[in-house]
Amino acid sequence: MAFDRRRARRWGRDYLAYLDELLPENKTAPILDAGCGDGYLRFTLRETGFMNLHGVEPSREQVATARQICPGVEDGNLTDYLLAHPEAFEVVISTDVIDQRFRQEEVLAFLDACYAALKPGGRLILQTMNIANPLVRGFCGFPNDVAFSPDSLLELLGVCGFIQGEAREMRPLVHGVGSFSKWVLWKCLRRLWTPSTADKGRSAVHTALFLATCRRPD
Repeated sequence: MAFDRRRARRWGRDYLAYLDELLPENKTAPILDAGCGDGYLRFTLRETGFMNLHGVEPSREQVATARQICPGVEDGNLTDYLLAHPEAFEVVISTDVIDQRFRQEEVLAFLDACYAALKPGGRLILQTMNIANPLVRGFCGFPNDVAFSPDSLLELLGVCGFIQGEAREMRPLVHGVGSFSKWVLWKCLRRLWTPSTADKGRSAVHTALFLATCRRPD
């Protein structure tokens, strides 16, 4: 499959907004995309000026696509790769991996490996579906029976030794009339859902996808 630069740039425009303030100021900081897929994130970060980028992906087909634009993507098991690179990265980013590619008994080992691969003070950024979202809970399937709410994922990250855990919504971003309509619909739905979670002391992160970020202690 050919790498789609136009689609990657469109995807990257939004994703950089979600990563606001989470990426290091130092453009030479070592960053790993764990489960890099077709390489969209590495492509986006490279165009933003980051120079020390690494990627690992278990799908050989996606590795071949990513290598067209991002040489150095490795083909391999994510957990094994992380364990083979102790304290190597300032940032580890993993999108749509923890709930899609691991069975329940493998999740903890993956998070422990992320901890091991980060430098002291390094940041982990995870993207996953939000089981606390009513639409996700009602209509989306989870192939490995692995699903997280913001609260449950942050609790698990704490068990693994991470600190400063935070969950962030991935809200619709406005670029035109169509996206503005989605934004308005989202605001209406969020207004309906917020009281039910606030009364029960749960997280106010309601988007179907969310980011969880945390740090390894210094």
